[in-house]
Amino acid sequence: MKKNKSLFIILIFLAIFIVQPNNFNAIKSGLTQNDIPNQLNIADSAEEKNSNSNLNSTLKNDDLKSKEYDGKNQVIVVNEKSQFTKSELSLENGSWEKYSDLDFLNRVG
Repeated sequence: MKKNKSLFIILIFLAIFIVQPNNFNAIKSGLTQNDIPNQLNIADSAEEKNSNSNLNSTLKNDDLKSKEYDGKNQVIVVNEKSQFTKSELSLENGSWEKYSDLDFLNRVG
């Protein structure tokens, strides 16, 4: 009778442990293969995916390299109207950038 009671308590604790979402997912991923598309050769290989992303990055970089700076400051205009006033754009009060002191993680506020 005492063995049955202790076995029952152990089963209850195991059930509670397994039902927890993080534990259940960890056990499930450990017991199953999540890589079925690669096993069936459906998905591209990692090398092909990396080469495609590298090619896209290279094309974007080449496009940016081909653009020439015209010597003028670039201001994005929304609805043909600048959102900055003349006083905001003036440099009379120094730089536009203002930084607060660093916080305890050495981040600028």
